[in-house]
Amino acid sequence: MRTLVSFALLREGERKIFISQMNEFLLASPKIRQRIVAEWREHAEGHRKAPAGRAGDCNTSGLL
Repeated sequence: MRTLVSFALLREGERKIFISQMNEFLLASPKIRQRIVAEWREHAEGHRKAPAGRAGDCNTSGLL
């Protein structure tokens, strides 16, 4: 449920990015899905290590 609430709180542009990335994931082969998840994890790790306010993209919810 927290993920749905986070999605609902995204700005329109952030929602479009999320939906686009989710569609790419859902249509991908299992091997490509593994690569996508690895990329998402790397991106999330980068956000945790970045100084506050310097994450580098428009996502402020932590959902993407």
